[in-house]
Amino acid sequence: MAAKIVTYPGPPEEAASSDYTVTVNGEPVFCYTSYRFNKDRPERIINGKGMKDREVSPISFAYFDFEGEVTVSITAARDFSEVAIRPLSLRVEPKEAGNVIRFTLNKPGTYIVEPYGPDRPIHIFANPLETNVPNPVDSSVRYFTPGIHYIDPLSLNDNETVYIAGGAIVYANIQEEDLSEWDDMTFQKATFGATGKKRVKVTGRGIVCGRDSLEKGRRHKLLEFTKCEDVEVDGVILRESSGWSFAVFESERVSIDNVRIVGHYINNDGIDICSSRHVRVKNCFCHNADDSFLIKAHHAPVDDVVFENCVAWNDVATSFGIVCETAHQVTNVFFRDCTVVHSTFPCWIPDAGGVLAVWNDYGGDVQGIHYENIVIEDACADKQVVKLNITNVHGLNDSQRGSIRDISFRNVEVLHTKDERIAFLSPFEQGAVSGIVLERVAINGKPVNSAQDSRIVNEGATDIRVRG
Repeated sequence: MAAKIVTYPGPPEEAASSDYTVTVNGEPVFCYTSYRFNKDRPERIINGKGMKDREVSPISFAYFDFEGEVTVSITAARDFSEVAIRPLSLRVEPKEAGNVIRFTLNKPGTYIVEPYGPDRPIHIFANPLETNVPNPVDSSVRYFTPGIHYIDPLSLNDNETVYIAGGAIVYANIQEEDLSEWDDMTFQKATFGATGKKRVKVTGRGIVCGRDSLEKGRRHKLLEFTKCEDVEVDGVILRESSGWSFAVFESERVSIDNVRIVGHYINNDGIDICSSRHVRVKNCFCHNADDSFLIKAHHAPVDDVVFENCVAWNDVATSFGIVCETAHQVTNVFFRDCTVVHSTFPCWIPDAGGVLAVWNDYGGDVQGIHYENIVIEDACADKQVVKLNITNVHGLNDSQRGSIRDISFRNVEVLHTKDERIAFLSPFEQGAVSGIVLERVAINGKPVNSAQDSRIVNEGATDIRVRG
């Protein structure tokens, strides 16, 4: 059966990457630009009006839809010596000829091509063919055609769909009341969102972008849903949010599929699931400069959240975990079949989480968190690969310190890390961190076979079970 391919020309106003050109089965694919936080080898300093400096280096990305088997060809503008394609578990083998890299794909996914190590990578977002594309004349559809769009922040109503076509880029107009540098992340406006609505969707292949907001010194999320039910987000790309990228607050029955995020600025979280229930996040990718796939419980409990087949390139902080704001109970969270391709720099304080983490700082009870089939390919940062800790960094849990219980790590493989520690820290009360299972965990090729393994740092945790 012949392959089916859909490509999307970039908007004429959008500058193409100068690092790469891309084709799929000979058809040109537009190559977009962005940046990653890179304080060790910055090539540029980015800031906006009144904003803090951010050291960055370029990245590129390209996207297309396909079915069947296709050949991707990438021509690099600079010489290279060796190419890696991540996640490594996908076993995509590049063939190199001069400055051209070729490889074959037969299933959708995110493929990270690294001719120069972590510097100047190109992300290939290979999507499945679109289905159920909405009718642009339907009154319940906000349809964004290919090209550049500037809109006021748009709040959806019940039963509404935002559709962002391939080749479209949507920016938010700056608002008088926009928040600036250090105002609370939770109160930032979002380019698209809804509050108290049911059956809302954001779909398509296009880009929601925060670059313009950052340049003008204002803070925006890109997507946010608060107190909503039956939310679907599928297929869109979120680029360079000037705050959190995508946040869900106090919502139920949320499906997030095939969303890709790239960003570099301070507090540039990936997907924040906050105080919500019955959430599924799958087939997503975050290359960002704060926590990537995370849970918070600011205002209400969290229950029944699954992250599945997701990939993180996490330049700062935690890749997958429960992070900091845990004022209420968090239960039944699963991270399955996920990969960390790079975890690059530590967070802003030593008390913050590891690569995989449960960081309880607001005094709630965290219980039933399970990591299954996780690969950490490269953890260069000076932080633990696994860390469970209770803190009081923000001074909010003086009366109730909280707990961390029933946490499991099964089939976790760390291919390369400079920090081999696994930390269980219960500084305020003996046993507040307890019921921990490590089963088939290996770090730098060495299995963890005993609770007495020298790589396990235990300060007050109890009931630690290790199985080979």
